Amino acid sequence: MRCKDAKKRFIALIENKLSSNEKNRLEEHLKVCNECSQLFEKVNSTWAGFNGSEQIKPSPYLWTRLEQRIIEYDEKRNSIFDWLRLPGRWLQPVAAATLIVIGIVIGYYLGNFPTSETEALYANAEEREVVLQDFFESNYLNTFSDGFEGSIGEAYLSMESDF
Repeated sequence: MRCKDAKKRFIALIENKLSSNEKNRLEEHLKVCNECSQLFEKVNSTWAGFNGSEQIKPSPYLWTRLEQRIIEYDEKRNSIFDWLRLPGRWLQPVAAATLIVIGIVIGYYLGNFPTSETEALYANAEEREVVLQDFFESNYLNTFSDGFEGSIGEAYLSMESDF
């Protein structure tokens, strides 16, 4: 017999609930295995201590009080989350449908950003040059126009003419 099986049968041996064959096998194992025999002695002495003690009888009102405490606990726990519940069964599907519609609308707008004015202007190549020129002029970046001496445009044009 293995130690694992022997340990499972200790209480049954103490209470004489084993068949004679199982009892003989367990006793043989306890003679051979030092660890199991020491553990069995501890279990047996602990069990014997319980048999000699007086059984405590609970108060007749124990179950009534216990049930009342459980009911009070449930009521307290439910009252905390009452504000989360919607006030009717018909309102729950309406709220769910509203949330779904809001989600679809938000998803649509996040997925399809409206095109900006500059993208619309870049749509054809002819207008692109006009848009760039307007951008440079409006932001004073048109450095290649005839400007004052020493400007970036003047320096670039002079370098380009040297080549």
